[in-house]
Amino acid sequence: MLDALRSRASSWIVKLFLGILVLSFAIWGIGDIFVAPRGGNVVAEVEGLEITAPEVAREFENELRRLREQVGGNIDRTHPLAAIALNAAVQRLVALRLLDAFAAEVGIGASDAEVAARIHDEPAFRGANGFDRQQLELFLRSVGMSERQYVEEVRREIVRGRILASLQQLAEAPEFFVRFLHDYRNATRTLDVLLVEAASVQVDTPDEATLARYLEENQQRFVRPEYRRVVLAILGIEDILDEITVDEAEVRRLYEERKEGFRVPERRQVVQLLAPDEETAKLARERVAAGEDLQAVAADLAGRGVSFADLGLVSRTALPAAIAEAAFSLAQGEVSAPVKSPFGYHVLAVRTVEPEHVPVFEEKRAELEAQLRREKAARQLPSLATAFDDELAAGTRLEDAAQRFGAKLFALEAVDRNGLDPRGKPVLAEVLKPTMLEAIFAAKAGEASLLAETEDGRYWVFRVDAIEPERPLTLADGRDRILAVWQIERRREAAKALARSLLERLKAGESPEAVAATPGVRRQELGPVRRRSEETFGLPADVIARAFAVKEGEWLPDPVELSEGVAVVRVAKSEPAPALEEGQRAAIAHELRDGFEDDLLTQFEAALRQRYTVAIDERSLARFLEK
Repeated sequence: MLDALRSRASSWIVKLFLGILVLSFAIWGIGDIFVAPRGGNVVAEVEGLEITAPEVAREFENELRRLREQVGGNIDRTHPLAAIALNAAVQRLVALRLLDAFAAEVGIGASDAEVAARIHDEPAFRGANGFDRQQLELFLRSVGMSERQYVEEVRREIVRGRILASLQQLAEAPEFFVRFLHDYRNATRTLDVLLVEAASVQVDTPDEATLARYLEENQQRFVRPEYRRVVLAILGIEDILDEITVDEAEVRRLYEERKEGFRVPERRQVVQLLAPDEETAKLARERVAAGEDLQAVAADLAGRGVSFADLGLVSRTALPAAIAEAAFSLAQGEVSAPVKSPFGYHVLAVRTVEPEHVPVFEEKRAELEAQLRREKAARQLPSLATAFDDELAAGTRLEDAAQRFGAKLFALEAVDRNGLDPRGKPVLAEVLKPTMLEAIFAAKAGEASLLAETEDGRYWVFRVDAIEPERPLTLADGRDRILAVWQIERRREAAKALARSLLERLKAGESPEAVAATPGVRRQELGPVRRRSEETFGLPADVIARAFAVKEGEWLPDPVELSEGVAVVRVAKSEPAPALEEGQRAAIAHELRDGFEDDLLTQFEAALRQRYTVAIDERSLARFLEK
């Protein structure tokens, strides 16, 4: 419960709540502040209670470790996140001292007997015969504490736990609240929806003046993006394969090395009759053994549950063990005795047999030769790419260097940051990757880029020849796009107007059936939905919320916008929540208790911070972030 609480807590006391109650946290280093030695430089004070530099140092290191576990990487005190970790460490210690100050004021304490019992019950200090003092002494030496210091630290922990446990008891959720939340969340509504589909609404084609005026009023929405003219060269294995040769001796050597792996196991074409019981299976087998065709027997005995199947050309491992054993024990043309399986009784026959064999060299030559050529090309490609890069560095034009080294050359007349041309079509979608586009739009015009490698091992280089800056879209070069947006908006406006008229007709008493017959209107029932339903049937959350604000049989007061158009919605059925089950009751009570605890402890800490003086030496604190 409290692990989840700590993950969302805004209060440092909330974050401390669980750890402060468990002594073993101190022993295993999760909360070294509990066992920090006193003395040293004072970094902060809470109502006269000191927080020392060694305490802050240990808690700071704990916070850095937590950060490393969460985000990865080598986060030390010089890292930008270190300041956050240091603040967390100090605030954690301040929260502890606030509890200590409160305990001192109201007189909450722990007896020597309680402290002794807590130490004796600590599992880390137990041996074969119970409490082992040597384990305690070993621990004290490892952390540099005296027994007196440790006893007082345990006493403080007991007191802190007592304070927080008393607050926890106040956070229990009342039964009426649990039931109210259950009823609120699990009541359902079934909705009658009359949808005006925007796509079905007809609108007139605007004249040029109308489109021009629309563009002028909405110019900020219509921008022609920056385009670049680019020459791109890509060098991969496929580009040099034709230049790679392998001799027959290499291919034969590879064949001999892998011959056993080419072995093809025996395969058989197996057919079967499947019967539901052994008696029927035996009858079917007798008829097949007497010379009848399997399919004919299956058709004749279909009334008794017999079916025919051709299992195809299969290896032994492709069949269940019992079926395989029977099928691969038969001679070609033989029929097996019934074989039992979870599906029934099988009668098997073998029509053809392909013996086990190893493909000869000639059958594998082309495959192995291609493999060797690719392997050689992969080994040669890096050095070839380096030579290509050197050629470019020497001043050779990209086009000439690409031709010399066999790289594919692509001329991109106009491409935007998203890889689209001015018509909105993808440019070389199978070649142009996001990392390439990012580099292309970061480059200057006229300069060849550095050679780079793709994730699949190809090399690429480019040159930006021209840059057309972003500018307002004109009607001349964006008419189709502007027209499409204009039409979408006009259709939706018309759909809204029609939906409003439908709602007026319904309010005037016209039946939903008659209104639904209006051209362009589609009626559907959606639900049931809950206020926090995972299945929303495409309805926005605000529409569902509004449906719970009206009574059964009523229409929502205004049309609602959906992705497909505009709708009028009626609550066709209103159902209360089902009876509260014990498991649901416990889950809701648990959820509420966590929330109440968070709120209660946050307010408690705020009250303590107002009641007691907290002073932090910022200069001393800053030294923790120095190299």
